[in-house]
Amino acid sequence: MRPYEGCMIRYGRRGCFHRILNGVLVTCDGRGKESEVPQNLPGDAVYLSLVNFRLDSLQKANFTRFKSVECLTIVDSGVRTIATDTFSLMENLHELVMENTSLHNGHLNFMAHPQFKANLVAVARSRLLRRVNISVTPNLREIKTLDLHNNSIESLDGRLFAELRNTEKLVLSHNRLKELDWAPLKEMTKLNKLFLDHNRIQTVPEIVHSIFFAVKELRMAGNPLHCNCKLRWLRDFYQTAIDKTLDFDDVNCISPHAVPMRRVPPRDFICTRPSRPIVEWIRLDSRRYEVNCTSTGDPAPTLQITLPGQRTVITPPSDELSKVSTTTPQMLCEAGSLTCVATNSEGTATVTVELPCLAWLCCSGRIPMLSLIQHSLYVGVVEKTPPPPLRGEQYGKMEPKYPEDAFRPQGA
Repeated sequence: MRPYEGCMIRYGRRGCFHRILNGVLVTCDGRGKESEVPQNLPGDAVYLSLVNFRLDSLQKANFTRFKSVECLTIVDSGVRTIATDTFSLMENLHELVMENTSLHNGHLNFMAHPQFKANLVAVARSRLLRRVNISVTPNLREIKTLDLHNNSIESLDGRLFAELRNTEKLVLSHNRLKELDWAPLKEMTKLNKLFLDHNRIQTVPEIVHSIFFAVKELRMAGNPLHCNCKLRWLRDFYQTAIDKTLDFDDVNCISPHAVPMRRVPPRDFICTRPSRPIVEWIRLDSRRYEVNCTSTGDPAPTLQITLPGQRTVITPPSDELSKVSTTTPQMLCEAGSLTCVATNSEGTATVTVELPCLAWLCCSGRIPMLSLIQHSLYVGVVEKTPPPPLRGEQYGKMEPKYPEDAFRPQGA
């Protein structure tokens, strides 16, 4: 067996996150070279720390002899994969902490193994960890603290929350979460601490009020909150939940105005109906239009545009809630009626326009190509080299500005 090289072994007292240990304490430094977990260490160790190793993959055989370890820490050791049963023989394991790993996506499934005993799991500073995919098993009910801070997590399976029903502390700080599947959080009935700070969350639905009200400590700072009427409840919550540990002083609105939330009066948390849609078009050549319908509202509206020929296109708003305008660009090769409908939670706005003809003789064989210049009409005969693209804007049916005979070319 290999010697203790790089390991310090002593008998004493040491604190972990949730417990104080008395017994054999082992701290090993791999010095950036060691690729295996040392095996000739005391079998009765209660604390084991592995720092600066090059472990790559963890298997059950690496920890078979460490049945007495209660706290296991693995830091800066290049862990890329973990077999599902890696920790299954560590009968006394209570706390597992791993930092600066190369784990990603499905490599947290060891928590779902029926013989996994730890009730505190922390995986931090693992920049490849973007999605938390854990098999949903009853064993997750044993976890009291789940700490996944400072990774790159973008999504979590909402079913996970239902099995974490005994979890008291959930830490998701410093990730890339834009939203959560909020409803299943209600299943976490013992949750006391919820840390969601420094993510990309823009809004939180009011159904979460009961969850926030139940916890004793909540962190939401560092999120780009869009403070319209949908978040008025959150400001009211912060003002009334005086018996909790909150970070209200550090919670900021990014839009519509970039100010601390506590400085925004309730009357300024507003939503607006969609504006009347504006239809603009550019004549690209004698055969094509580029048509845009635009509407502004808060929340940003969804656009439904019905094109000539009754073809319908639906354009959802931007994922960035601060962008309160929605535009739907379309390419057309025919004239006719176009209807644009803008809808949000506050109401609906509709406009119908008539697109002008594109080429000579396209309208009853008489009217040449028409284009719009700031609500005026440009008239001319189609040439081999068409004029530059012209922009137009219209709010209703277009009516010619001059008598029809004025458009006739000489000799027609």
